[in-house]
Amino acid sequence: MLDHTVIKSTLLNASLIDILYACMLAFLFGVTIALTYVRTFSGLTYSRAFIQAVIFAPLLTSVAMQAIGDSMARGLGMMGAFSLLRFRTNIKDSRDMMFMFAALASGLACGVYAYQIALVAVVFFCLAVFVVHNIPFSVEADYDAVLRLQVANLPESQKLIDLVLARYARRFSILSLKDAAQGQRLDLSYQLRMKDSGSQSLIISDLSKINSARDIHLFMQDKAHEV
Repeated sequence: MLDHTVIKSTLLNASLIDILYACMLAFLFGVTIALTYVRTFSGLTYSRAFIQAVIFAPLLTSVAMQAIGDSMARGLGMMGAFSLLRFRTNIKDSRDMMFMFAALASGLACGVYAYQIALVAVVFFCLAVFVVHNIPFSVEADYDAVLRLQVANLPESQKLIDLVLARYARRFSILSLKDAAQGQRLDLSYQLRMKDSGSQSLIISDLSKINSARDIHLFMQDKAHEV
């Protein structure tokens, strides 16, 4: 049960107990949001670094808000620091961005000792995520395969790959793109939703016809294929 004397504390007269209480709740809210993300994730692999960021974001935001207090100068400084982190951090998936925003919002509420707001918001957010995850238009978003391969670092190479994937996959998206062989080749990873689960050999065969394609690996949910 929450201590109402702690809830009514202000940023100006916060005690050590208040600070520890805020940090503890912020951490628990971060863990709750991260577990919700993992349980409702629809791809094959997720970033462990992102999960850790979701857990630690509320804690750090809570500490920052308590340190700022009612100082406008400190608030502007924090905005500048967060802006720097935002532009140096590439979050491509809008769903990931919403989870990160939820984590930051819960930490902000804990930082100003609005524990009831944080609790209600986190519970409602997590329940809403589970509801949306189980309705039809979200279930169809699942991917069932991961493709990894290397090709020459040429624009036409990726175009040829896209043509093959469009033939055998209902949808696909790129997971990672890295330089290899001192920039002469590209190491690519895709996540796929296959049209036909029995077309693994065909997609590998067609990809192997691309002159520069090497080290082709197709990982399905139940087995892996490679060439």
